[in-house]
Amino acid sequence: MKKIILIVLFFAIIFNTFSQNCGIYYSATDYKNSNFSEQGSKIFVNLVFKPNYVKLKTNDNTIYFNKDSIWGVKIENSIFRFSNSVKYELVENEGLLIYKTFVQAKMRKDRIKYFFSQNPDSEILPLTVENIENSFSSNTKFIDLLHVSVINDENLYDFDKNCNNLRITNLYNLSNRQ
Repeated sequence: MKKIILIVLFFAIIFNTFSQNCGIYYSATDYKNSNFSEQGSKIFVNLVFKPNYVKLKTNDNTIYFNKDSIWGVKIENSIFRFSNSVKYELVENEGLLIYKTFVQAKMRKDRIKYFFSQNPDSEILPLTVENIENSFSSNTKFIDLLHVSVINDENLYDFDKNCNNLRITNLYNLSNRQ
């Protein structure tokens, strides 16, 4: 009898953990507050027959959300933001937000493209030196660090193993230190 109770408790804890790690953010405010607008046990974002929708499964039913009507989703440890029905995976969220998405390339493997936004409310832009300069023109320290440290757009998303994040994130964080 004790074994049955332990097994039931084990699965209850596991199920509860999974359901707490999957959710939908209707808005940037929900994301900033780590507050799910909707929560479920599973989320599907790559639906073959409904590519512009996200499917949320709860214990009782299944709900579909248009990708353009929500800010994003959290699935386990990954956060995805949607803009124009495109799925962007959040890879950095210290200071500025860095996203990646996969772009299909003809006759080659998919390529990773990087994007950024100044904050969860702002527009997602391609991660280029020019876009960073335009978006952060008032942060002269950041722009100066950018010019000294970055040779081209690809250097923006070089990974710094010592700091465990992208070069652009390090530069941004350095520019905001007093």
